[in-house]
Amino acid sequence: MLSQDITTQLKQDDLTHQLAMIIRHNENLRRQECNGAPAHIISEFCQLLQFHIAAYFDNELPGQQGYTYASRHATQCLGHPIKSICSRLKKKEGQIRGNLMGKHVDFLACTVITPDLTINIDELGVPWSIALNLTYHETVTSYNRERIKIMPHSTFWLNLSVTSPYNADFHGDELNMHVPQSCETRAEILELMP
Repeated sequence: MLSQDITTQLKQDDLTHQLAMIIRHNENLRRQECNGAPAHIISEFCQLLQFHIAAYFDNELPGQQGYTYASRHATQCLGHPIKSICSRLKKKEGQIRGNLMGKHVDFLACTVITPDLTINIDELGVPWSIALNLTYHETVTSYNRERIKIMPHSTFWLNLSVTSPYNADFHGDELNMHVPQSCETRAEILELMP
């Protein structure tokens, strides 16, 4: 029976395993509360449950002071760390960078980022070569006139103060600019990214 449980756990996805651990520790906490366990025991079970919930989302969180289980990562039965939701999304191997960013599709411009303190924080400096190839006709109004600034260079220009979310160090970092092609797509983008 024990070998069957280990085989089943080996086949489980890390997140499924972690959800099972959360359920198991939640049941243990409820059992301790129903049995009238002392407050320090309840506190230990509560901390263990919090540890597994936090590890489900990010298994690389730094420990909190007084947090008994924070010195180690949540692991599968063979000891390898759980691949949490956060670790599936970030880094070069993550879903965002691996599947969503950097894909060359139609109506996309990609070039190197250059810092420029003269550009406002809500502007993007776009090279002439890219601006001339934009296929969506935009009516220039007083609202959008300053949003894109055409630059006589071959790189995107951003204000230095807005580059930290991109983790840009200006050693060849690239930026993609997507150009929505229909009113419906533009409305969807405005809804998703206000």
